[in-house]
Amino acid sequence: MTYTLETNRWQQIMALLDTKDGKSISKINHDIIMTYSHTSKVVVELEKRKMVKKKKVGREIHVHLTAEGKKIAKCCKYIDEYLMRV
Repeated sequence: MTYTLETNRWQQIMALLDTKDGKSISKINHDIIMTYSHTSKVVVELEKRKMVKKKKVGREIHVHLTAEGKKIAKCCKYIDEYLMRV
């Protein structure tokens, strides 16, 4: 079963990772006010689409953008900043 991405949520995660790559899932959910479970599901779906990759650092899982993810994240960041101004 494929989890359907909510447009605004995955865009927020991508824009956040463009600002600071390598954040933990718990830090991401804290920064964009989302539950850990929901954040984790979105990250898994982004990983399936090869936009991010996860790396275990100690007990935490850090999320990093792939090369393709960096291109998409730039667009997401621009959209996120635009919507904040409107």
